[in-house]
Amino acid sequence: MNTVEPDIHHVLQAPVKDRLLRLPVRIVEAAAALLMAVIAVLVFANATGRYLFSRPLPWTEEIVLNAMIWVAACGVVIAAARGAMMCCDVIVCRLPARHLKMMQVLTAVAGILLLGFFAHVTWQYTALFGKDLSPLLRLPKAIGMFGLLFALIGLALALCVQAYHAIRD
Repeated sequence: MNTVEPDIHHVLQAPVKDRLLRLPVRIVEAAAALLMAVIAVLVFANATGRYLFSRPLPWTEEIVLNAMIWVAACGVVIAAARGAMMCCDVIVCRLPARHLKMMQVLTAVAGILLLGFFAHVTWQYTALFGKDLSPLLRLPKAIGMFGLLFALIGLALALCVQAYHAIRD
């Protein structure tokens, strides 16, 4: 049996199909790249201070932690916009085209509702605990929580676009 493995580089570099999403995805990609650079510089500075000068920079850990949350959030939104999220096609690939479109719309709506619920809960949690401050830099905990909220809203928007295309096509 000859199976064709998808080329991961092709999926990761796939263009965003919807014209309305291209610019926002480019902005999110640039933000993720900038955050990764900041993380690399801060981790290197902390390691250099710790091992060469015996003077670690503990404040860098607070920034790196928040930046990592935002990088993950950016990554999941980019993957969703490119259609590179993991999926299981075992059942749906056997459906007739008419039923496949209906399944795409129903699962997108279910996903949007679920993500909306989690976004609402995240918003409530942030309202309760977002003003708590980190120990060293006194940064509000809401910085990281808003990264999660960004991911939830970005995923919901990507599902909206997918549902729109399923209905339109």
